[in-house]
Amino acid sequence: FKDNLPGRKWMRGFLKRHRREGSQRLCQNVKQARADVSRVELETLFENLVETLDNVPSSNIYNYNETNLTDDPGQQKVSLKRCEKYPDRVLNTTKALTSQTNSSSSSEHEKAMNTDEPSTSTGIRHFRSTPSTTYKGVTPTSQINVGDWIVVRFPKQNSKVQVKSCFLGCVNEIDEQVLSAKFVRPEKGRNAPANSFVWPLVEDEADFDMGMVVGKVQPPKKGRRGKLTFDQLNNVNVEWD
Repeated sequence: FKDNLPGRKWMRGFLKRHRREGSQRLCQNVKQARADVSRVELETLFENLVETLDNVPSSNIYNYNETNLTDDPGQQKVSLKRCEKYPDRVLNTTKALTSQTNSSSSSEHEKAMNTDEPSTSTGIRHFRSTPSTTYKGVTPTSQINVGDWIVVRFPKQNSKVQVKSCFLGCVNEIDEQVLSAKFVRPEKGRNAPANSFVWPLVEDEADFDMGMVVGKVQPPKKGRRGKLTFDQLNNVNVEWD
């Protein structure tokens, strides 16, 4: 061993020989500034806090709690000794995380803890990003970017029954849950394939909600005279408008 430490080849061989006995754990990334905080600094902080909050009413003390809403995509699988429950590594990562900060006073916390009947809040309605029904060749998704090709289902009023028509278009603008897209039309003709589309003579652009999106399709192949061929929609039984 170099410097009395095993190398990568030894570690790979060790994991290969004991692959049935080992278990997997994810490593938590810790920033350099957080890792530099020592126990002495934490004890000094709380000693100063006790002196600062002396004779201060609990209603004037607010506690801030930060909670991450997304997992760190930079976590790695590591090999470590047994009984190591929470492994971590010091790393200044640039991964973006979404977090929220909550605050409450000490008096409100005491009232909540002394409540006889605890209450639990539940969601009444869960909003879906895409409809539950879709078509073969159309991928349901909630991540739509500018330039993506999507299938949209608009409700069309009929004299007897409400019919929903499907349109194929390219997204050109996104404003929160409202999308704007330019739509194409199926190629007309006796021998025209079902997956062939063309741009209309008059530009067809409309705004719609995210809930009307059925899903995404792969970008088309551009042919002669502005012909667009979608290989993913070759066997889709949809009545296009």
